[in-house]
Amino acid sequence: DYRTLYEAFFQHQTKPESLTDFGDLYYEGREYETARSSNFRPGFMSERLREALGMANEYSPPPWLINMQRYGPPPSYPNARIPGLNAPLPT
Repeated sequence: DYRTLYEAFFQHQTKPESLTDFGDLYYEGREYETARSSNFRPGFMSERLREALGMANEYSPPPWLINMQRYGPPPSYPNARIPGLNAPLPT
C-alpha cells in the first residue's frame, strides 16, 4: 500500500547514529569506536545470551562448538585455532 510506504519512509524515518559529520575524516575501524559497542568484549557471553542459547551454566560449551567438533572447522578458516576444537582450553 502506498500510504504505508510513504509513512515508513517520510514520517517515521530516523537519522542513523553512526554517520560522520561534514568534513570529518573517515578511517578504517572508526565504526568500532562508538560507545554502543564498548559494552561488549570478545569471548565473554552475558547471562542473557547464555540463556537464549540454551546453555546450562557458564562452563557449558556453546552450541557452535559442538557442531564444529562434529563437522570440523569452517572451510574458510582451516588454520584457525579454536579452543575446545583444535587448541587447548584456556585456564
